[in-house]
Amino acid sequence: MTGSTNVIEREIEEARAGMTRAAAEIERRLQPETLVDSALGLFQRNGPARAIVDEVTDLALRNPVPVLMIGLGLAWLALDFSRHRPPAPRRTAHTDQPVPPAGADGPVAPTADTILGLTPSHESAAMAAHVFADAGMGGAEGRRL
Repeated sequence: MTGSTNVIEREIEEARAGMTRAAAEIERRLQPETLVDSALGLFQRNGPARAIVDEVTDLALRNPVPVLMIGLGLAWLALDFSRHRPPAPRRTAHTDQPVPPAGADGPVAPTADTILGLTPSHESAAMAAHVFADAGMGGAEGRRL
């Protein structure tokens, strides 16, 4: 019994060491400098891609002022967006199902709507279809082919 326990423990340690090596390799590959080196290597080995990069670089060197203006505009846009980011719009889901009350045993498991940030509407799907039909956006019965 102890022999099989030792074998199992040794296999667990080997698996743990393998997982540690794999995690370290993944972390190394996801370092920014490794990703940049890989991307540059792809462009250097690919003839058409290298020609495009050379052409864009040449164009930027011949016209530095427009490139600088575009860069400043993008930086300004990014700065403004980071300072005045508007709140995300609130979306509602139209369902025929009522909102379930919280259970007496504790919180209710989240639904797909709550995970996605949707709030159920009290308007039924039939009522929504009626509104669309009144607006001339009805289904196949309102269309002529």
